Amino acid sequence: MQKLGTHGVGQSSWGPTFYGLCQNEKEGKRVQLEVQTYLKEGVGGQVFIAKANNKGANIKVGAKI
Repeated sequence: MQKLGTHGVGQSSWGPTFYGLCQNEKEGKRVQLEVQTYLKEGVGGQVFIAKANNKGANIKVGAKI
């Protein structure tokens, strides 16, 4: 994904799941198509696009757990 121009890539400890950060949805769709094609020709897998949740944590005082 780095070679495709993503701004950052990583691998989760659960999966294996890989992720890349794109500037916008258009770039994300381009990378998605390239990676999906690569996976289809090899080991298989699925590629998803998701948006970041930039809201942070919510703390509720007195909430029952």
